[in-house]
Amino acid sequence: MIKRIIGVSLIFISAAYIPIIGAIAVNSSFSIAEKGIYSAIVYGLSWGVLFLGIYWAGPELVKKLKDYYQRFRNKIFNKKKDL
Repeated sequence: MIKRIIGVSLIFISAAYIPIIGAIAVNSSFSIAEKGIYSAIVYGLSWGVLFLGIYWAGPELVKKLKDYYQRFRNKIFNKKKDL
């Protein structure tokens, strides 16, 4: 159970790269090359954290999240067809 909770936490933490890359981009003390390198490192690490979180969360939770996504996507596209 603890492993699953940590996995879900890692999935949500993996989205933390967005403000970090923004902070790197607006930081004037880095050169353009450094900004690119640091942003790429943060982006790659976020994918690693995401995959680790998916692995630890377990296949049942991942299937449940996929089902929620499918229902949400179907609601959106069905509403657009009705218009």
